[in-house]
Amino acid sequence: MILYDRILYESKGSNDLVMSITNHIFNKINSNFGKLLLNKELVLNNNLSDFKDVEFINDKITIRITDNNYGSVNISKLDISDSINNLILNLNFSPTPTEIKSKEIYKTNTLYGVISHEILHVIELYLTELNDKKRANSWNQGEKLQYLQNKYDDYNWTNISYIIYLSLPHEMRASIQQLNTDMKDKDINFVKNTKIYKDVQLLSNIKSHVLLNDLKKDYNYLNILNDFNKLVLNKNNSEYNFIKYIDDIILRNKKMLKKLNKIPFNKNEFISEDYFDHIIKYDDFNL
Repeated sequence: MILYDRILYESKGSNDLVMSITNHIFNKINSNFGKLLLNKELVLNNNLSDFKDVEFINDKITIRITDNNYGSVNISKLDISDSINNLILNLNFSPTPTEIKSKEIYKTNTLYGVISHEILHVIELYLTELNDKKRANSWNQGEKLQYLQNKYDDYNWTNISYIIYLSLPHEMRASIQQLNTDMKDKDINFVKNTKIYKDVQLLSNIKSHVLLNDLKKDYNYLNILNDFNKLVLNKNNSEYNFIKYIDDIILRNKKMLKKLNKIPFNKNEFISEDYFDHIIKYDDFNL
């Protein structure tokens, strides 16, 4: 099996390399937690230069204490060759009162899973470009989608484009990685209350014709539909292509929901690789 095809299929259903980097970053943040508490913001420069399995050059990690939990990687600045260059990782999180008192962030904090989610994006790009010399198509779709999200701020398009974003294959893979990370010492009740599970459940039950009718209410509907078909789908402009794409999203999420519901979540048990296809067929998502 090609290395990048094993993104999510290492032991216990999460990628070992991703978890190693996640732990490395998490420990670096923890060792500077006192400074972070004092200033509410911490910038770590070149703190991955000592990571042994992958060479990182010129990395910058910014951590902020806020009321929300959020992470992002600046993909436009990321330069991948035999090494990962110019990684810019932004992390927002909220420490618990216990963590503040003990001066230690626990792995139960959402920060841990957020780091894992964002690092999976980076490693997926690294391994695919290293082996195939190109990105998976869903990344190109994501960039075009972001362009359209910035171009049009119509109400219904804003909601629909977020639904599409959540269902991009690389985002779904990262969500599974994050769920695996968050699952430690949790049970099925925890899983069903996560945003990831609720998103998949919602996206399994949307109706393509309803979304299209909602989109038609937007002032820029015709331009949005034309640009979406042309830029994201690389197809001729038609309502049919939009409907088909949304139907594919629904099926993709139904498949994911079925797998999540049948997995025997128990304490200390992660998602087993037996419940997932062993090969990520990126071309399947070239819609």
